[in-house]
Amino acid sequence: MSTELERAYDKKCSECDQLQKELKKLRAGPREYGFLRCPSGFHVAFKNGYTVSVQFGVANYCDAQNLRPGALEESLAMEYWSAGTAEVAVKHKREFVRTPFNDGDDVIGHCTAEDVFAIMAWAMSQPRMF
Repeated sequence: MSTELERAYDKKCSECDQLQKELKKLRAGPREYGFLRCPSGFHVAFKNGYTVSVQFGVANYCDAQNLRPGALEESLAMEYWSAGTAEVAVKHKREFVRTPFNDGDDVIGHCTAEDVFAIMAWAMSQPRMF
């Protein structure tokens, strides 16, 4: 892995850690569910404790993926961007959850809008676990 890719990966991991802290604050605040915007997508936290992460940036498994040097930095400077597919992950209490949509991985790549809503419906329909 090149040094630039390693830096981009480390930056992405740092962003994910920060998002987890923000999500934890959201859940610790006056409500335990809601929406969280992040640099390459968004999270939706449901009342049952499940969170769905939808990401469609250049470092995600989507049709906007672009791992050329400098692409991540360029995308972070953009006001907005779009993609036809997205990377989705489902978590419960900070742990990745296996779903009917996973294929042996923590994230589900190249999801269409219909896939994203089906995954959200699945997560929302799960019983609350403590």
